[in-house]
Amino acid sequence: MDQKIVTFDVALKSTERQWVQKIPEVYTNDLGSVSLQFRINDCTDPELAGSTAIVLLKMRDGSFFQGPSTDVTRTLNVFSYTLKENEGNHDGLAEIQLIVTIDAKEFATQKYNFKVITGLDSEVAREIMIYDWSTLTAEARAYIDQFTADELLRDAEFDNNQFDRNVAFNTAQGQRDTDFGSAQAQRVTDFNAAEAARVLAFNNAETARAAGYDADHSRAETDHTLAASDHTTAAADHTIVQGYNTRLTAEETATANNKVSAVKGKTFADVDARLEELEKQAITVDARTEFEARNLITNGDFSNGVTTGWLGYMASVTNENGKLKVTATAAGPYAQAYMTLSTIVGNKYYIRQTYPPGTVSPSIVNPAVSSASSSIFTATQISTQIKYSSGTVVIGDYYYIDDVIIIDLTAAFGAGKEPTLAEMDRLMARFPNSWFDGVKPIQTIETLYHEKVNKVQAAWITPTLTNGWKSVSPDRTIQYMKDEFGFVHFRGDLDPALKSLDNGINLTAGYRPSRTMFWDIRQGYIAVTSSGQIQSVGISGWHTFSVISFRAEQ
Repeated sequence: MDQKIVTFDVALKSTERQWVQKIPEVYTNDLGSVSLQFRINDCTDPELAGSTAIVLLKMRDGSFFQGPSTDVTRTLNVFSYTLKENEGNHDGLAEIQLIVTIDAKEFATQKYNFKVITGLDSEVAREIMIYDWSTLTAEARAYIDQFTADELLRDAEFDNNQFDRNVAFNTAQGQRDTDFGSAQAQRVTDFNAAEAARVLAFNNAETARAAGYDADHSRAETDHTLAASDHTTAAADHTIVQGYNTRLTAEETATANNKVSAVKGKTFADVDARLEELEKQAITVDARTEFEARNLITNGDFSNGVTTGWLGYMASVTNENGKLKVTATAAGPYAQAYMTLSTIVGNKYYIRQTYPPGTVSPSIVNPAVSSASSSIFTATQISTQIKYSSGTVVIGDYYYIDDVIIIDLTAAFGAGKEPTLAEMDRLMARFPNSWFDGVKPIQTIETLYHEKVNKVQAAWITPTLTNGWKSVSPDRTIQYMKDEFGFVHFRGDLDPALKSLDNGINLTAGYRPSRTMFWDIRQGYIAVTSSGQIQSVGISGWHTFSVISFRAEQ
């Protein structure tokens, strides 16, 4: 049986639109029975010899199809295309266009309409069928062009930043070389001075020994005469002495091996043993395992609901839920919170705080500019202003400060014996939230080391990552473990494609903090909640988990 014929009269070479009075109708039930024919009225059969054509279809629901040249046939000046089943399933007004290729040139007809009427069929999903790249939209090309332009900008920005980093490194390296040269020159000067002092002292001692030798030689000559006269007496006594030799030898041995300290009441085998005991005594003179340290900040966790001692500049300070809230009262370069602390010139101080998330991120700007959670400074005045500041703000912007602790390291440990920043962070980690109020005993690093000796560390745990989280690479897989002291440590890096995702890791009981804790990273933060959920907020680029360490819940 013949097909349903839908004929369109085409002026292929014309640039004027031809108006079609009637819109043909077919049905979704027409399966393989509708032939769409394009009759070319302004081209002869010889002109169309060797030509090919494709068909473009756009349905009312947005579905798009491309009928390849293999499905388009030509008889003289008529191109025919049979409507496929999946194409005819999309009801509504459809648009069709014929693209004819003649001698490598493409001629497009105007768009023609026909209507597909719904039969007793169900709706179908939107489809897009493309058989070659010639049908890519201008939007797709524009997207590719924009991506290429953005990539060039990113490369240029990276090159500029790399140049700045190289300049900064070369400057710092030059300063390091200068400082090393100065220090080395001073060391050479000090060594030469010390060596000269040692040579002088040796020469003076050698002169004194020579003078003492001469004096002793004179006395020896005098004594020689006396010895000669006593020789006869000695010979007479020889027999008596001989009788005591055996007993004397035994007693001498016992005396030499049993030297008794009248002070300590101890017996030593020899002088070397006594000296060793003296060395041990010297070592243990200040061998304390604990040192008392005082938090110089009263109410550093703001748990009593007040802000005593804290003032604001271009900002108000309030106590909100046990945290110091600093709110900008004027637009400008910063909003500040500060207090004045009595200090001792030359003493070293440890300062630590946390920054719960707010609308802006603060830094400690005095005594030293730092966004880190902890630092060490040396007092230069009898009073030091502890000052926190934000970046550029608008009215209403705010940030939080919590768990502030300042310890006089020199007073606690002694001058020259102050711990390093890393050692203090490790010691403070033994306290909840690395904070305490008032006076607490702090164990030395040596004590912690000896507690750790011969203990077996727990294995690293690889958690299941959820909500699209993934590690940067296999060699930087995110893992965690709990050490023998009950502290949980992390390692590994999060994929840089992730910007702000919640609940990517859920820690099991026994590996959770007692309350939500925060770590500032790349203008954002990582939070670990008391329920074991880990959240990443506002972080651009890859970020490491190696900074996360906390005491696990009891």
